[in-house]
Amino acid sequence: MDLLIAPGTVDLAHADQAPTTGTPGWATDGNPATNTPATQWPAYAFNALQAELVAIITGAGLTLDRNNNGQAFEAIQQLILGKSAGRLLRTTVYSRTSGGVQQVSVNGGTPTTTGASTFSTQSGTAFTRITCQGGGGAGGSSGATTASQNAAGGGGGSGGYGVGIVTGVLSSVAVTVGAGGAPGVPGIVPGGNGGTSSVGSIISATGGGGGQGGITISTFPAIGAGGSAGICTNGNIVSAVGDQGGYNVMIALSVASGGQGAKSNFGGGGGSRSIGDGAQALSAGSGGGGAVSNASNATGQSGGAGAAGIIIFEEYA
Repeated sequence: MDLLIAPGTVDLAHADQAPTTGTPGWATDGNPATNTPATQWPAYAFNALQAELVAIITGAGLTLDRNNNGQAFEAIQQLILGKSAGRLLRTTVYSRTSGGVQQVSVNGGTPTTTGASTFSTQSGTAFTRITCQGGGGAGGSSGATTASQNAAGGGGGSGGYGVGIVTGVLSSVAVTVGAGGAPGVPGIVPGGNGGTSSVGSIISATGGGGGQGGITISTFPAIGAGGSAGICTNGNIVSAVGDQGGYNVMIALSVASGGQGAKSNFGGGGGSRSIGDGAQALSAGSGGGGAVSNASNATGQSGGAGAAGIIIFEEYA
């Protein structure tokens, strides 16, 4: 479609406009029997119809083409289906299995290990929004106790978090999802640190630190430190520090709690427990809970595992 091309046309500044007075109505061919005259078709009415169609076509980002009479239909399709500029084209999520193997899922599909270590934009992508979450640290394990002792580990810290926008093409960029921190064996052993998540040199987020190992205590009250928070580098939209793992607290003999795993931007970490192994982290990039040995002659316990990070690519037209 294009504007009218005919003798006697004018530019927009000189086009006829709707009258400022009069009652809006419907056209008629007239009726001689009732002395009703036929409606005269004014230029402003044609201009109004033309302007409505032009607004639809150009509003969808199309350029008027006098040789294409299907542009209004194409424009409506684009506006309804969201095919205009800025539309989300594809979402690709990189994560890890419970066994620590990196995997990738496209548009909510079944995760696969095929192609799970690199990322390339698809044709038509104008810019990509990257969300990068580092792995969470594990909770600290706790040592074996005697009849007069408690022991509790600190909670694991959560990984750094960042969001970046990249314009143009990305081709086979390396993608690494930070692993969750591994818990130590039962005993006075700190939790393992979470791994760093990264997309080439574009953006990275370090993992959270492991919680302090729970030493045996017979003098109360006493507390111990949780794991440190991860950081993000090069997030040009968001570059955030994670949370520190919770403190382990021993108030009195047999009254103790392991440090709570730090939450991440994706949800909560492993909860605080009063006895036994630490709770495993619940959400991507969150920390594991600290272990507790608070009963008389209790054996050592293992901290809770930290959760692996996650990387999300959102491609837009």
